[in-house]
Amino acid sequence: MTSVIFFVILSNAVFYSIIKMGQNNSKLFMQYDFQKLLSVEMVTYYITTIVFISRIARLLGNIIFGKIYIKIKDKISIILTICLSMAFLLLIVGHFINVAFIYKVIIMSLGFFLILATRDSFNVYIEDVALSISDKEEQQKIIIDIEICRRIGTLILSAIFTLILMKYELIVIEFILLGLSIIEIFINKKLCSKLLELENI
Repeated sequence: MTSVIFFVILSNAVFYSIIKMGQNNSKLFMQYDFQKLLSVEMVTYYITTIVFISRIARLLGNIIFGKIYIKIKDKISIILTICLSMAFLLLIVGHFINVAFIYKVIIMSLGFFLILATRDSFNVYIEDVALSISDKEEQQKIIIDIEICRRIGTLILSAIFTLILMKYELIVIEFILLGLSIIEIFINKKLCSKLLELENI
């Protein structure tokens, strides 16, 4: 049980930190990329439109999550982390596209939408797992631990990224976030196997 709770807290801390940093840095990343080809006014228009559509993507992500979570249960965490990895991959691919600007916008926007679409769903899943595997007396403590680890993870990642950005461009951050999201897939696979073992006890 202790190892399961550890992986629940670790998985959420890593995922939330990636989402938080990914959301903020990816918006700046797109803005920086678009400024090479567009005026400031047009960049503002594009970014505002993308952020608005991302709110819809977030809502749709929650609706889809609610429909498939009951069917596939714990495997949903792996699907969400794969989607997160795809998000950063699309942002990186979009950055290197120079054929047509509209393709760049569409591909990078899809990546940004995926970040928002997975955010709430993963938080709901982790809290649901944490509550289901703990006693009533422990539930409040676990939720507090999850929240504290989220903030610590975000703080550490934010400090590291600040230092990196003093010397390197935003594309480096996107590659790091892609690497972290791939690591998160393996963390969630381990979590799923731990939960399966717990069910079979």
